[in-house]
Amino acid sequence: MSQAYCMKCRKNVEIKNPRTVVLKNKAVAITGTCPVSETVVYKFIKRFVDPKQALVIAIEREKEAQQFYHEAANKTKNSDGKKMLQWLAKEEEWHQTGLEKQLKSLMSKNAWEEWKEENTPISIDEVERTAETAHTREATSYEHITVGEVSAIRTGIRAEKKAMGYYKLFGEAITDSKGKKVFESLVKQEEGHLNVLKTAIKLVTEHKRYPLLPRFLV
Repeated sequence: MSQAYCMKCRKNVEIKNPRTVVLKNKAVAITGTCPVSETVVYKFIKRFVDPKQALVIAIEREKEAQQFYHEAANKTKNSDGKKMLQWLAKEEEWHQTGLEKQLKSLMSKNAWEEWKEENTPISIDEVERTAETAHTREATSYEHITVGEVSAIRTGIRAEKKAMGYYKLFGEAITDSKGKKVFESLVKQEEGHLNVLKTAIKLVTEHKRYPLLPRFLV
């Protein structure tokens, strides 16, 4: 178990619910709470991110995102909303698979593999075209788009922004060109997800519809 100093208890304590984070200054730390006072605590690991640690953090993030979108899809009553969220979960799944392959390659061969994008990132133009035509489709009543669903979309937006921040830091910190490409690609992919979710908020509130892109139906 990891220990960190609790400012309130004034002693080292076991970290409750530990997780790895990257701070704005690119330091890597384990954070959680003190089991006694519930104060947030940090244990700093390294000043700069190494490639393997970056991949471990990225894999953790993709697992969390995949689970979140699956759970949100299961709770969503609107069929178009389900398609969007299921597609996002699938995207995070192939990100996770690709990152796990990279980690395995670094562990066994100390080399990055060529990163291959399964899908091209969704551009703002693609989602804006969806927004422009949304009002021509039959409207769905608000009873089929709940407050909980809107809250889930907003949570997804925050998570995608956080992931983009991590991946930008990793891309800047890694010197290997193949490794840098992995995280630069992920930034673009997550930006595409962000475009989808922002459009979803707009369509749900203005047209009572979810975005329905052709790629969601594959």
